[in-house]
Amino acid sequence: MQTIKHAIISAAGLGSRLQLNMPKCLIEFDGVSLLERQIALLDDVEDVRVVVGFMEEKVINVAKRHRKDILFVRNPLYTSTTNCYSISLGINGIRDPFMLIDGDLLIDPISFAKFMNSYEVGDELIGYTDARSDDAVYVKKSASEQLLGFSRDEVTQYEWPGIACLSNVAVNRDDRFLFEVIAKIEDVKTHYIDCIEIDTPDDLSRAHSIYQNKYKR
Repeated sequence: MQTIKHAIISAAGLGSRLQLNMPKCLIEFDGVSLLERQIALLDDVEDVRVVVGFMEEKVINVAKRHRKDILFVRNPLYTSTTNCYSISLGINGIRDPFMLIDGDLLIDPISFAKFMNSYEVGDELIGYTDARSDDAVYVKKSASEQLLGFSRDEVTQYEWPGIACLSNVAVNRDDRFLFEVIAKIEDVKTHYIDCIEIDTPDDLSRAHSIYQNKYKR
């Protein structure tokens, strides 16, 4: 896990589909937000960055409860730019391998640790999980855990939740979707991670059920 020195949590978006008028990263399970849970998973990563935009002061205040040395990266154009724009801001100046996490993920800690331990320096590694969210980006992979591609239309067993460890990938502010950037790269490895993405009210309902039945410890 110490091979990853940088982690970027993308938490700038409006989360409008949930209609909660709050950043998705501040959704709580047993009084602990998604953001705090993700930061706790990154305790051993020396440089943690959170890209903020919508209600940035609230996000910053919550993040600081758990960790004081987080670098906050502002995306003032969060209403009109894509996640790739936020990521491009977050990775600015990084030359080493880095990890990307979408701020709307509820992640099982044990599974996350296995994912991190599977990463080797120089690899491009993405996480995949069971396909269950309303707006899935489906993953096609080989039996040997090599990425074969992504799809919006061709339904598969797995989806990409927005977790990756990348070594030699450039993300530009004009890129549209990160999965499209990754799809152009040769030899991308995959590893299962137990998590759920929360984009819609139905996703949130499923997440609460999964949390109670599987993640709560």
